[in-house]
This record gives sequence, C-alpha cells and structure tokens, in this order.
Amino acid sequence: MTEKFRVAAIVLAAGLSRRAGIRNKLLAPVGGKPMVRRSTEAVLASGAAPVFVVTGHQAAAVATAHHRCDRGRVLHPRGKDGRCP
Repeated sequence: MTEKFRVAAIVLAAGLSRRAGIRNKLLAPVGGKPMVRRSTEAVLASGAAPVFVVTGHQAAAVATAHHRCDRGRVLHPRGKDGRCP
C-alpha cells in the first residue's frame, strides 16, 4: 500500500527587494510574467496543497500579480522590515 503525504507550500513575497536594486523584483517581468506569478505557478504545478502567499510590501500589487491563491493570501504586518513579528 502506498502512503500519500500532503505537502503545503508557502511563497514568501513580503519584502522590499532592497538587494535587487529595483523597485519590487516580485513585480519585475520574467519571461513575460511577473516573477511572483512564475513562482506561484511553479508551486501550484508541484501539487502542493494548500498554497499560501505571504505578502507585505505593495501587498495589493503583488496579490494582483500572482494568481489562483486568493484563499491562501496572508498579509505580513511587518514584511517591509524583513523579519517576523
């Protein structure tokens, strides 16, 4: 008998992108899609469930850019600080 495991995933998308030297790397296009969308699509394609996307800095724009995770969106109140509360 094969045992099945459930694996959840968390996409961390709350930071300021300070080291990237651009406004918000999560919104930067990679292959014609925002980076956060490409990351979220890869996680969803893995079969992980549930999938949560943690947003913080520019939360509305990041939430618009990723897709199909509306029920798994989490707002980090101190995401721009780059650390946990």
